Amino acid sequence: MFIRKVLLQLLCHGNILLKTNVLHNCFGECLSIFEQRVCAAGQTGGNIGLRRQTIGGKHTPALAENTELGHPIPLQRQATCTNMDIRKHSFFKNPEQDLAWLEQWVAQLERLNNRNYQRFSLDTTLGETHVWGLHTDDPSRDTLVIFPGARTTALFWDFDQGLDHFDHPLRIFLVETNGLPNFSDGYSPDIHSLDYGHWAAEVLDKLNIQQAYIAGASFGGLIAMKLGIVHPEKVKAAFLLNPGCLQPFSLRLKNLYYNLLPLLFPKPRTVQKFLDQAVFCKPSHQLSAAAEKLIVAYELFAITRYQDNTQKPYYMDEQLSQVRVDTYLIEGDKDLLFPYEQSIRNAEAKIGTLKAVRVFPNVGHGIETYEPALRYVGQTIRELSAGQSNAGPL
Repeated sequence: MFIRKVLLQLLCHGNILLKTNVLHNCFGECLSIFEQRVCAAGQTGGNIGLRRQTIGGKHTPALAENTELGHPIPLQRQATCTNMDIRKHSFFKNPEQDLAWLEQWVAQLERLNNRNYQRFSLDTTLGETHVWGLHTDDPSRDTLVIFPGARTTALFWDFDQGLDHFDHPLRIFLVETNGLPNFSDGYSPDIHSLDYGHWAAEVLDKLNIQQAYIAGASFGGLIAMKLGIVHPEKVKAAFLLNPGCLQPFSLRLKNLYYNLLPLLFPKPRTVQKFLDQAVFCKPSHQLSAAAEKLIVAYELFAITRYQDNTQKPYYMDEQLSQVRVDTYLIEGDKDLLFPYEQSIRNAEAKIGTLKAVRVFPNVGHGIETYEPALRYVGQTIRELSAGQSNAGPL
């Protein structure tokens, strides 16, 4: 208990104590995760807090120096869909070098999966948004749009050809959320606003998607719910996989330990411990050795090369009562970050459109890499699609 109190005090007052770049890199992510839980009045680095006016046209942000982080931040940004509070700016430390590393990482995954992902570059309110695609040229397929978790890429869903496990013909769009370590720009809105939902709707519009099934893991579950609030007409159904919006991040000591370990000591072995204890649940929930090597490399890269100032998921609480889309909750019973029992209780109490809850035993937080969970999503989409077809036009 004493260790936990000391840790939380350090995190809570991190904006005062952790001024060096080295310490900021270690604690920045945890500060963002915990700031609403244990330091509601605190602020972290990278705060921009300027409202962007909707005036249309190409985004051409003017730049100024952020004295806290020593990196340019936008003074003026032209938006294309709605007023949006651009709250944070995350960035790669050496963009040219780091983006080249990402390209090589994607090439390795493509070789491993024997795939070539389609690429879409969209100009959105949050800057450039990168989207990967699979089978997107086939209009006869149902459309699935995926939003990933924090400190991941949407391509994590396809480790060991995971997207094939849907076992249903789908046009798949994997959105690289702005503000996460990926090819998209690092601008992000106030996490507590509905702006990520407006941005998600904009992404669908830019992809010429009128309506789609939406799936989100962890951070992505929060985006799916915000989209389901602001533009429910665009969502056929939402699938939440161990979402980060149904309860606060767990402050259990075991969870704090394994999440902080690779941040404080960023090495392959500490990343591996985090994955083994929090993300997977071996042997029932694990990846191939080749895929696991890729995920370790990516996590280490994201921790050491990306200045992550993006606010992390929070318990949406009463906001969830505003969701107006059919929602399916998919949980792993070994999720340390957001223990499944509390997520289920809150979902059943707050989401009036909750249709089903599915719990998979011996599955960790990274449930988007678990074959049976993806098969469940695909099976549900197939059944919903068949029901809509049988119903015919109104």
